[in-house]
Amino acid sequence: MKTRIAATLGVAALSIAALAGCSSGGGQTTEEACAIVETDMTAASESLATLNPSDLESLTTAAEGFVKAMDDADAKITNKEVKEAFGGVKTVFEAAFKDVSLDNVDKLANLGTDIQSAGEKLAAVCPGSSTGF
Repeated sequence: MKTRIAATLGVAALSIAALAGCSSGGGQTTEEACAIVETDMTAASESLATLNPSDLESLTTAAEGFVKAMDDADAKITNKEVKEAFGGVKTVFEAAFKDVSLDNVDKLANLGTDIQSAGEKLAAVCPGSSTGF
């Protein structure tokens, strides 16, 4: 089960990090905003690559760090379209990672479906994803 939690965290993080090639918008361009998502989420997901799936404390710390990285990225995004789409993805992760424990493995296992739905909206605003959702 712990392995499944770590795998879910990693796959979900990499899904967001794959975004690139966005179109332009107003104020902060869509391309600039999408670049923030890609850059910040790539950096955040790299920390998940070294997770020890048998260490629940490590998983909890990683989940908290990933959500903080999403908050930091969100604070940098001023493009309305990207902010709204990224906010949907961020909400899914915040809910899933709220209390990471072995008791909520099912919630994390269902993360794929939820992130796909939110990710499709983000991918529509930031097309060119290399791995998709």
